[in-house]
Amino acid sequence: MIIQYSWVLKVLDSCDTEKQIITCEKLFELFMNKWEDEMTMDKNIELTSLFEKIKKTKILTIRKKQLLSL
Repeated sequence: MIIQYSWVLKVLDSCDTEKQIITCEKLFELFMNKWEDEMTMDKNIELTSLFEKIKKTKILTIRKKQLLSL
């Protein structure tokens, strides 16, 4: 499970557009659905929180790059 989660985070980190991030969100949802029966609620919250934090940072980085390129 952790190897797959790490891969999802690598995909998120590789995103260059917000559209790619949306696709990565779908990937994350698939991951969570796959493992939901084997995951505690605390683990679910932990993984979701980390994903959202990294996603927010990535979106801000993308938007900053877009502004600088104007």
